[in-house]
Amino acid sequence: MRQITHIVLLVLLATVPLRADLVNRYSFTSGPGAVDSVGGMDGTLEGSAAIAGGQLVLDGGGYASLPGDVLQDYTSATLEAWFTDDLMSGWARVFDFGDTSDGAGGYTWFFSPSGPGNARLALSTTGFPSHAVGEEQLNGPTLEAGVTYHLVCVFDEDGGQEGAPAMRLYIDGELVDFSDDTSPHLLANVARVYAYLGRATYEVDPYLQGQIDEFRIYNTPLEEMDIFFNMQMGPDRYQPCVIDSMTPVNGQDRTPRMPTLSWTVKEMYEPSEFNVYLGTDPNIADPNFTGINAFLIATTDQTSLTLETPLDYFTTYYWRVDSLIGEAVYLGPTFLFTTVDRLPLITAQPERQVVDQVGDTAVFEIEVYSESPERYYWYRTFNPDEIDPETDTLLTDPLGVFVPYFELSNVQLEDEGYYYCRIANETGEILSDVVTLGVKQFLAHWTLDEDKYVGGQYLDELGVHHADPNGTPVFVEGVAGDGVVIDPGNGWARVGTWDPSVYTGRLTVSLWAKWDGTSGWQGLIAKRNSWAADGMMWQLEVASGSGNVDFKNTAYTVSSPPLPVDEWAHVVVTFDGQTATIYRQGLSAAEGDFAFQEKLDANFVIGASEVTDEGQVEWTFNGALDDVKIY
Repeated sequence: MRQITHIVLLVLLATVPLRADLVNRYSFTSGPGAVDSVGGMDGTLEGSAAIAGGQLVLDGGGYASLPGDVLQDYTSATLEAWFTDDLMSGWARVFDFGDTSDGAGGYTWFFSPSGPGNARLALSTTGFPSHAVGEEQLNGPTLEAGVTYHLVCVFDEDGGQEGAPAMRLYIDGELVDFSDDTSPHLLANVARVYAYLGRATYEVDPYLQGQIDEFRIYNTPLEEMDIFFNMQMGPDRYQPCVIDSMTPVNGQDRTPRMPTLSWTVKEMYEPSEFNVYLGTDPNIADPNFTGINAFLIATTDQTSLTLETPLDYFTTYYWRVDSLIGEAVYLGPTFLFTTVDRLPLITAQPERQVVDQVGDTAVFEIEVYSESPERYYWYRTFNPDEIDPETDTLLTDPLGVFVPYFELSNVQLEDEGYYYCRIANETGEILSDVVTLGVKQFLAHWTLDEDKYVGGQYLDELGVHHADPNGTPVFVEGVAGDGVVIDPGNGWARVGTWDPSVYTGRLTVSLWAKWDGTSGWQGLIAKRNSWAADGMMWQLEVASGSGNVDFKNTAYTVSSPPLPVDEWAHVVVTFDGQTATIYRQGLSAAEGDFAFQEKLDANFVIGASEVTDEGQVEWTFNGALDDVKIY
């Protein structure tokens, strides 16, 4: 069947010129060697390599040797192949272009389906052996033995960051890894000595055991649309991709039922008309599909088409645009999209609202797409993990409102909490995310004065979050009244699992610290059960060795200079939801990106870095603390 298809294509390609950037094509449909039907740079078969069934068949004892200078003087190129590795083990190669010295490869560009256990594209042009002098490596997924894959390896001499050389690896049309700067490794420096298919420039590495359906070389970096199109066309068929872009994009969901289909054409082509195909049959993507005409919805000289009949709800459609140039028909890529559901669709969720002070106004907004008129119902819940419109507090008219926002004026402290929206149309309803409303306010103040140590607790001046100290606190002269000495057995205090940022997502900590100079990790204040993303939110600590004062978690660190020894020092940390800033003695000392980590119910501890799930304190401060405030 493959031979018949190929004969038909020879007739087609006589009237459709090949793109200038395809310079070598090895289809393995005839012998005696590896015939290049485009560039005439034929290769030879070595060992037990054979051509059968339109494939280069490799049993682990042979390979194809292309002319060593097949890459000529290209500074950018694309190598494309359809291959099957029957063993998927060891450092066998699909291709390896370069040189050999003392049995080791160097100045090479190669692809191994399974070398390190996963797919690997490597470029090394600084010496022998390549693995020792350094390689630019791109890593793909773990591939399966006996499966045919579409492989594209692109080197673009100025396609990276700020014009740097770039390399990209595609498998089955998907970009799996890339480098924005391969320096000092360049395609121009790959040795034009050996060009192997199925063999490595390293003599100890195994030969490929499998098949190569087709191997192509382009003297330009292919674009993603070309790569996607070639994958759909397959190894048995080649033609230029006339279409440059399509909307709706491939894989788009939430597409309106009467979308406008639009496309653009590459500058070098001037089609007179386009055939537009649309349907639910994935065979529309098959270039050999004999039933394609059943899905022709229009022939047009325009580059867009608005559907006049609604498509089905929540259905996946495939669409293709073929281009007519003269007597030739250029097949186009096939994209898919999924239409909207009957239910309302939230396109932008409401966001957390934080007001500066009591009496301000908060506005919750939401964006929704709906095929029929929708109504909005806003609620307040006291159980964000189990929201229920039947029992939660409805804040709007029982019949709903027609505007996609909810305004709460004259916000009071008691309005802090959790809010969400129910959206309903004639076919059903959906619920939005739960978001919070917070008021910026002074939340807690532990003076740590001896007369505020009452009933075994450090009293909170605001009367809410009293702290439970460990051992017997020792009070000393502080900055404002007394301070308290912190050591592993005494002085540090728990404040339960309170989260001061629960409604605002923001935080300010203010305290005075007097450090005794002892080295080691030492916590000033923290919300942490363990040093893990799911074990903490944040901590403020003295770093081991440097003595720096850091606001940190496992993902972020904002670091300020060390504390002075045996002197009271003022430390403030502010976090506005994006940026954390550390102030020392009233002056900004450091700032950086920050985000809370996920354990909202982590233990809150003063004077240490951690209280574990078992209640064990870790990394207590060495010194004294005074006047701790939370906002």
